Amino acid sequence: MRKRKKKGKKSRKSHFPHFLSLNHSQLAKLAVNDSIITDAGFDIIDYDLALKYFNFEEILNWWELTIDFSELKENELETWDNLLPSDVYSLQHEELLKIIQQLISHFEFLPKKIDIATARAFLDSQYKWVKILNISDRYDSLDYIDMYEAEAIKLGLFMKQELGDKELLIINDNKHAVAHVS
Repeated sequence: MRKRKKKGKKSRKSHFPHFLSLNHSQLAKLAVNDSIITDAGFDIIDYDLALKYFNFEEILNWWELTIDFSELKENELETWDNLLPSDVYSLQHEELLKIIQQLISHFEFLPKKIDIATARAFLDSQYKWVKILNISDRYDSLDYIDMYEAEAIKLGLFMKQELGDKELLIINDNKHAVAHVS
């Protein structure tokens, strides 16, 4: 009968990324040449720039979800509210078009600005990487912030690999994201 070899304990200690419980101003001060600071956040970009990253249908779906119908002023739409379905059929084509144009004028059908979720990694003020992750509704995206932070850490890992410097530390301020990537 063979004797079993005892297996050594595996080290569960991760060498990167490092977790620091610091606020953002303290993290910015840490951005020295020996560490890569990673963070996730929300930004606003122009519609034209968003079309480079997302297709039109994605932007339109996001925009439909963010339209606030409570902004309609009731007194401006009196003619529409007072109409009965039977009255609509009796209206002249021009009158109906005026009412529809009045409704349409209250909505912007294409957004001027788009909210996005981003992952960032920076070594110093000269060397920054930003990855656009998603079109974002800031309130729903708070549920996904750990995932966005994990993407920022991965971006920092790619930056470290690209620079070829194995001594660089990767720092992130979200312990859940660090645990997810480790």
